[in-house]
Amino acid sequence: MPIVSLRDFLGCGRFGSISLGADRRALANTFGQPEDVDAHSVNARRPPAVMKYGDIEFHFRPDTGLMWLINIDRFSGPAREPVGWGGCQIDAWVIKEGMSRAGLERELERVTLPYVFEPKPKLHQERLVLTSGVEVGFTIDEGEPHGLAFVSFCLI
Repeated sequence: MPIVSLRDFLGCGRFGSISLGADRRALANTFGQPEDVDAHSVNARRPPAVMKYGDIEFHFRPDTGLMWLINIDRFSGPAREPVGWGGCQIDAWVIKEGMSRAGLERELERVTLPYVFEPKPKLHQERLVLTSGVEVGFTIDEGEPHGLAFVSFCLI
């Protein structure tokens, strides 16, 4: 069973062998059946808009059925790291809920992964956007950082 490295994901934007634009079948062929899917699609008897493997969510466009977003905003591991499920196992590298922006910046610089800092005060967030397009978001409240809150990669 392959293990997906979040360090590699941040660097290249591929989640193991999965890229944005993949379909549900490619995801299931790679990682097996998901742990869960979104209830709205199930209730409407449509293909899932979201397939969940542990803390990792893969989102699909309803019109094309192609993946447009890979998102992590849950960190259920014992050290507050994100975890996968089934065939979707991950190496979280240094990614942990609440990690400081400065701490991640140091690690990114250590492994030479370039990024741009983007403040998003209206959203109460700060983001590090890597050259791969992956974004790592940090919550802030009245100027006080609260730490790492999400990792996402999407097609716009």
